[in-house]
Amino acid sequence: MFKLKVTALVLLISTSIFAFTKKEEEDKPSTLGALVSSQLSFTKEKVLGNILKGALENMHFVKKTINDDLSEESFKMFIERIDYGKQFLLKGDVRDLKAFEEKFDDELKDGNLAVITKASEILKSRIKTVESHVNKILKKPFDFTKEDNFQTDAKKREFVRTEQQLKDRWSKMLKLDVLTE
Repeated sequence: MFKLKVTALVLLISTSIFAFTKKEEEDKPSTLGALVSSQLSFTKEKVLGNILKGALENMHFVKKTINDDLSEESFKMFIERIDYGKQFLLKGDVRDLKAFEEKFDDELKDGNLAVITKASEILKSRIKTVESHVNKILKKPFDFTKEDNFQTDAKKREFVRTEQQLKDRWSKMLKLDVLTE
């Protein structure tokens, strides 16, 4: 049984390595692809997604079924993992990503994780905004005479509504970092 699991894991890893090739190569049909009917569309991502789905359903110790319930759990975990400290995403960003909440299972099967593309676009934009703001903050001295409140427990924080609130959060975090250093 152990050898089977190791073999499956090696197959999964090797498949994932070869799944990420240059876009130019993906657009060119293979010799075999030219012989197969155009109605069949097996992309590397779709094959990999189905391998992952099968591995999760059959080899994971919990044996969870890949469905909408698991998608909802996965979405919550995904949001937590991409912005645990609630330092980048706004409430509106989370609401936009929530459109994918019940689609994780379908996207995994299709090999098209659009939620990752969308989240990446949003995060890149937010990181750029935060980076610019941090650079501006660090050019001036901090005012330590003003009393501020800051929730240090990320689990108790909420996502902020506006970019200004996000900037305020970062100002307080940086000020706290300077005080505790």
